[in-house]
Amino acid sequence: MQKYIYLVLALGLPFLVSGQDLQPLNLSCEYREDPLGIDEAHPRLAWGLFSREQDQYQSAYRILIASTGKALEADRGDCWDSRKVPDSENINIVPGGTPLQPFTRYYWKVMVWDQHGRTKGWSKIAWFETGMMDSTNWRGKWISETKPLPATDEDYYKDAPAPLFRRTFAVTKKVRSARLYISGLGYNEPSINGRNVGDAVLDPAWTDYSHTVYYSVYDVGGLLHAGSNAIGVLLGNGWYNPLPLRLWGRLNLREALTVGKPKVLADLRIVYTDGSVETIASDERWQAGESSILRNSVFLGEKIDGRREPGNWKAAAVTDAPGGRLVASMMPPIRIKRRFSVQGISEPEPRVYVLDLGQNFAGWIRMRLRGRAGQEVHFRYGEILQANGRVNGLTTVAGQIKEMWHVNGGPGAPPTAYQEDSYICRGDSTDLFQPHFTFHGFRYVEITGLDKRPAKTDLVGLGLNTDVAEVGDFQSSDTLLNAIQQMVKNTFLSNLFGVQSDCPGREKQGYGGDIVATADAFLYNYDMTGFYAKTLGDFADAARPNGGMTECAPYNGIADEGFGGGTGPIGWQLAFPFLQRELYRFYGNKRVVEEQYGKSVRLVEFLHSQAKEGLIDPGIGDHEAVNPKHVPVTSGAFYYGHVKLLSQLAGLLGKTADERRWAALADSIGAAFNGRYLQSDGARYDTSANQTTQVFPLWWGLAKDPGKSFAELVRLIDGVENGHLSTGIFGTKMLFDVLRRFGRNDLAYRIVSQRDFPGYAYMRDHGATTLIESWGLTDQNSWNHPMFGSVSEWFYRGLGGINPADDAYGMDKLVLRPAPVGDIRYVHAGVRTIRGRIGSTWTKKDGVFNWTVVIPPNTRAEVDVPAKSGDTVTADGKKLNKAGWKEGVYRVAIGSGLHRYVVNPRNR
Repeated sequence: MQKYIYLVLALGLPFLVSGQDLQPLNLSCEYREDPLGIDEAHPRLAWGLFSREQDQYQSAYRILIASTGKALEADRGDCWDSRKVPDSENINIVPGGTPLQPFTRYYWKVMVWDQHGRTKGWSKIAWFETGMMDSTNWRGKWISETKPLPATDEDYYKDAPAPLFRRTFAVTKKVRSARLYISGLGYNEPSINGRNVGDAVLDPAWTDYSHTVYYSVYDVGGLLHAGSNAIGVLLGNGWYNPLPLRLWGRLNLREALTVGKPKVLADLRIVYTDGSVETIASDERWQAGESSILRNSVFLGEKIDGRREPGNWKAAAVTDAPGGRLVASMMPPIRIKRRFSVQGISEPEPRVYVLDLGQNFAGWIRMRLRGRAGQEVHFRYGEILQANGRVNGLTTVAGQIKEMWHVNGGPGAPPTAYQEDSYICRGDSTDLFQPHFTFHGFRYVEITGLDKRPAKTDLVGLGLNTDVAEVGDFQSSDTLLNAIQQMVKNTFLSNLFGVQSDCPGREKQGYGGDIVATADAFLYNYDMTGFYAKTLGDFADAARPNGGMTECAPYNGIADEGFGGGTGPIGWQLAFPFLQRELYRFYGNKRVVEEQYGKSVRLVEFLHSQAKEGLIDPGIGDHEAVNPKHVPVTSGAFYYGHVKLLSQLAGLLGKTADERRWAALADSIGAAFNGRYLQSDGARYDTSANQTTQVFPLWWGLAKDPGKSFAELVRLIDGVENGHLSTGIFGTKMLFDVLRRFGRNDLAYRIVSQRDFPGYAYMRDHGATTLIESWGLTDQNSWNHPMFGSVSEWFYRGLGGINPADDAYGMDKLVLRPAPVGDIRYVHAGVRTIRGRIGSTWTKKDGVFNWTVVIPPNTRAEVDVPAKSGDTVTADGKKLNKAGWKEGVYRVAIGSGLHRYVVNPRNR
């Protein structure tokens, strides 16, 4: 029994008492637990399930929704009582009953019955609270300061204090509840009575403000007091008022984005115990003043004058709305999530101090300063050091605006667009520097302007990221694999800032190709429900009039190797359908497929109009590949993938005619692809076949003879490259996945274990703590790029063996096939899914393979136990029939619960 308890705890499972125990856990509404502020009129409810017993599934459920917790405790659903519903589904349940009202908290719980008709009773009580629900419910007006925007580009680089807005009001009655509904562009920091509201930073998330504007909701009842109160809002420029920097010497974001003066919309809604409601709304009665933040830019950093007090108060001006629809944000905000201590301090030149935080990350510093009044301290950030010990800031220079490269950022821009901050000291014990409206990617901080050497404890690094929950866990006996996994996670978190960015320093943009390459790895490690739904909304907002998709979303004017009209390269456009399918497979999110189907069709119709001789040639290809790129091969395969995905999406929606139509088009593309690129030997693709040109048709299912083409891929890896990869961002994802599918995880493990160029260990052994932009070392390009993070996906899918079935709906069908390869003695992989936790833990000792699997109720799995012919295999203590062995595995169909498999070699 003690061993069982240890295993349950190791797998992250609740330990329940004996008896019927099918139990609902982790109740969620719109994929969030207890969400404060939703605008969805028909929200989706879900719950996970757990049982100690095997082969458990839900046969029925009953949901109660009530207006008060007391009603629910009394088992009264005065808003909705579903009654007992004979259904096994536990996700995406849309409640009926009375229509939801704005500004209202609803309480709910669920009871489930197992397949034997038994129930454990009601779940714990959960709640959700509606927000505005309709834009007409806003009482506030958009307000800004009265000063105009700068007249010239040069003027944008001058000091311009960040605006601060305030209003005083009286609370004369007892408060029952209070909520602040606020959107401040570009970024906002609200406060009440001098105390920060919530812990969100860099809020709201970046969107195309002409289409969508997010607002946030805060419970502020605890910040109000009887008598006089004051609300304040500090605004930063963010992406709404960017500098006119010419990124790469040509791209001015002010010409591509929806821009304007910082502005705020706010409703402080106070409900008193007598039932009356008072709203303190943003309007001309608010005052606008100047803060101590003299400059702020998401790229160039922030300058703060600690001597300045808020001042120059004038009446705020009512201004135009940014144009987009106002909706409550349904993904977590950006928060301070990690803290890094200084690991070392050096002084490469007199009074130039370089502080090493030991880890590359994205965020801020917080530093206690002891300076003279008026003393200016300067901070420059970097990921690596120069040979002389000073910070090399060139890997994070905004848009590659570098004097040495003769790339000019335009009038007023600095010669080289470094990441920098500065602080002018107040000169007393209160001097504390921490930015507000910028973020940097860095490991090292170079500080100048100090009178004496700082202490290690004076400064701490603050890691920021969109606060996605960690749902995955991978560990192994191989310390190199564990280190690579940590590198990937460090990189991923550094690039979640409302968009999944390419890097947190130089660009900070949401590139579609990077998303395609790494989305599955993100999904195994983090809860990306709300984040990727927002990403799809960004691409939908950015869709071009011709039907094509952009390279980045929000759209920023970048359109490399596209098809005109602002469209991006074909592989980058793929993010739109690809994310839809993955949100369906991982979370059962069918609604996004329904909502975006029209744009998905328009995208394929547009691509079809660009095809010549049945294929598409233009594109970027396998970005950052070592081997030579053959762009037409990859573009042709991407074209096939677009159409194939659309056929699948049509099938999910029951649009059978569309499904057949797009499948037929995909077949014709496949025929054209093989006719043009398959060589006479029936194996190689392209005359100068390489890993990329071989793996693309294999991954997409285009290969005419998969066995022969795969054998050629193995020859290229094992023979030509001596066990190394030579692929780029797409090919690397596909390579690991194809090796897994064809049962060659041993070769994938060899690739990952390589310590020389090119490889993950090569990066790590040369000082990288996050993934580098290319396989080679560089002192000019980013050292914090997620593009090659797909290896983490293989850790879960290949080594751990956790795979959704091709037709999975919210991970309800699984294929479990671990890979005991090399000299690995132990692997644990676990993922908390929307239905419950999946666990796969195996050990290998003295030739004996022990594997423990945990599957949540309402889930089925096809389990492939790795074994040789003649090995003795037991499942939960019972010997498996040899007839079940095929192609190196014993295949077993199982249901939920904890299952144990033991493989003893035949000679034991």
